[in-house]
Amino acid sequence: MTPEADIPISPEADAPCADTSSGSEPPDTDAELRKPWGIFVMAFLIDLAVMCVGLSLQFLGVRLLASPRVLGMLGAFQSAGYAPTCLVSGRIADRIGRKRCAIIGLMAATVVWCLFTRAPNVYWLLALAPISGMALGMVWPGVQAWLAERTGRNHRALNRNLGLFNMAWSSGLVVGPLVAGRIWNDELPNLPFVICAGIGVITVGVLLVTSGGGPGVRKADESRAEDAAESNGHPLWTLFMRLAWIGNFASWFTGAAIHTMFPKLALTEMGLTHNTVGILIFCYWAALMTAFFLARTTQRWQFKMWPLIVAAGTSMLALLTAGFLARSATVFGICFAVCGICSGVTYVSSLFYSINGPPETCARRTGYHEAVLGAGSLAGGLISGEIATALGLRVPYVVAAGLLLTAALIQVIVLTRRSAELRLHEDA
Repeated sequence: MTPEADIPISPEADAPCADTSSGSEPPDTDAELRKPWGIFVMAFLIDLAVMCVGLSLQFLGVRLLASPRVLGMLGAFQSAGYAPTCLVSGRIADRIGRKRCAIIGLMAATVVWCLFTRAPNVYWLLALAPISGMALGMVWPGVQAWLAERTGRNHRALNRNLGLFNMAWSSGLVVGPLVAGRIWNDELPNLPFVICAGIGVITVGVLLVTSGGGPGVRKADESRAEDAAESNGHPLWTLFMRLAWIGNFASWFTGAAIHTMFPKLALTEMGLTHNTVGILIFCYWAALMTAFFLARTTQRWQFKMWPLIVAAGTSMLALLTAGFLARSATVFGICFAVCGICSGVTYVSSLFYSINGPPETCARRTGYHEAVLGAGSLAGGLISGEIATALGLRVPYVVAAGLLLTAALIQVIVLTRRSAELRLHEDA
């Protein structure tokens, strides 16, 4: 049986990182407070453009005769810029304001997407990829803390708004591959990047008219505030957050293996079209969005370990099927959909635990959350490219399955020991 924490959650644990004493202008009404539609629209548009650009870079890399190693590096280099930026951008967003930080990042990303159109070779793409990742790293930690600021201090409202937010950005990731597959033309390779730059400009406008997004609460002793939040809330809150980060790392490693290796496998070995590749990548993100919808309908998964363990095991079976048995587009689509659902479980858990806690450090924790998934994408792209070059384009899926197994074992062992220690302390 998977270990769970049986300790009841106190009302204080229900408070999200709502910034009620920041310098930002509060919403005028409860309805506006609870339904930040501007953030949802912004999240959809940003990730539509990001996913369209990401898949178009893979198509452009194949067109420029890039090797599997270089294709893996294209995905990994973006994460190489994204992950470390998230570690610091959360603090920056707390200081200068979440809206200002996000606008700076999005404007920089739009410029980089335009520069992709000038690429004479794959080295140009590799040079710009980390800058694109750094720009996006300025966006998401602040946006997630901004969402918490716009949500009242109510557990149910947080669960609902997190669900809507996750469905919004994942909808963009669902539509993005379809758009890339549909509009890609070897004779017009610049078209996707120009369109996405236009979407970036529109999204900046949405950011400007969305209320809130000021700096976080500043207190002299942040560590003391975190300790108080944990002692008054769920006693294993921090542990659940870190274990969810482990699962999220493994899941986004898996996603990187799929997105960087499958286009070349499909186009060069299976003879599939660009449009079919887009549809199969769509299966991954559509399933991930489905997981977000289901998580939004219930709170039963919160502060329980079994959803993360089941997700890891199921995704592992799907990856082994893709690595050893899949020969048709249909089977690959099913495998990718299963992996997408499991990635959705780990992501929503990681974000939920990161947002719960002291408001003055909310963007910092969401920065760590994004940095962890960025590190997973970085490792997944680099390692998958090297393994595919040496052993074949299917082998990275097997390696990803092994990583998921390792992550699940770590989660079970750590939580079992910590729960036992806590019970001993209570009995003493």
